[in-house]
Amino acid sequence: MSNTLTIVIPNRSRNLDIIERSINSLHHQLNDQISVFLIDYGSAKAYQKSLSDLIKNYPKIHLELLGTQGQLWNKSRCINYVLKKSSSSHLMVCDMDMIWHPQALQTILNHLDDRVCYYQVGFLDEETTISFSSFESAKSKFISNKEATGISVFPKKVLIEINGFDEFYHGWGAEDTDVHIRCRNAGVEVRFHESEILFKHQWHDKAYRGAIGTMAFHDQLERINHEYCDMNKKHSVIKANTQFSLGIIPEIPSSNPIQISIDNAYKSSRAVQAQLPSLSGIVELSIQPKNVTTSQKLKSLVKSEKDVYLSFQELQNFWIEYIIMQARDKAYAFMVNHDAQTLRLTIAF
Repeated sequence: MSNTLTIVIPNRSRNLDIIERSINSLHHQLNDQISVFLIDYGSAKAYQKSLSDLIKNYPKIHLELLGTQGQLWNKSRCINYVLKKSSSSHLMVCDMDMIWHPQALQTILNHLDDRVCYYQVGFLDEETTISFSSFESAKSKFISNKEATGISVFPKKVLIEINGFDEFYHGWGAEDTDVHIRCRNAGVEVRFHESEILFKHQWHDKAYRGAIGTMAFHDQLERINHEYCDMNKKHSVIKANTQFSLGIIPEIPSSNPIQISIDNAYKSSRAVQAQLPSLSGIVELSIQPKNVTTSQKLKSLVKSEKDVYLSFQELQNFWIEYIIMQARDKAYAFMVNHDAQTLRLTIAF
């Protein structure tokens, strides 16, 4: 039986011009051996409508719009979601911003075997991206090395054996390197294909990786991701997600929520965090920071009852860490108002 390939392309809010250039370069190469799943993970509803209208022009692309608005970006979960439904012999992971060489897919099909294979990428600058006309004429500003592991093809059986991509990784960073490490730990050969450039990365800004809009942001999360990845390597970890589900997309059901309101005292967030598992149904937690005056601080010191208050960033970090460590399988939405410095976490138990 011939090898078959499922390609998963995770997306959140990527510029539609970038998506159109990428899909234009890929669509004509598809054949019966290949399936492509474009998974939009919780972009705004209006954006998802525009994306859906665009992809209607490409009938060979399977678009799924996941209702995970307000949830932290989780590329690993997008991949595992497709992994569970794929019947192909191999699974390929590709970023949404890639332009494909005209013969990329045929070359990749020729490489399918029992090894993991990943591909070198040329990076375009802003001007070249905007004026793009053809793969050959678009000159790369620089080329990736073997440390860049984002464009990879896996035997499906290998990913199943190591329990997929690790869904600990939220935000950006290290999930692709981690899966390569765990494949090697399992005794699988990982090969870097650098004889030719099959992909060119379109320029885009990285505003989405900071505090923007209504999304919560953890200012140390990328560093935590990379430290966690280093520890997996040090301790020869093979299987991921051993205490959590794989590729489940939870959405909050309609219900009357239990309302909880607290201020930004550390004791309040810690107490609520401990209580949440004992509650049943939908919980809506609102956090309204309290302005602590100098006089109140002095009174607390005199009484030896000093309360610790978390800054707005510390509050985001605290509750993002709770989601990742304890509640990432729950249906939730975590929204912030940067102007009012308030947070709202809705979560289903």
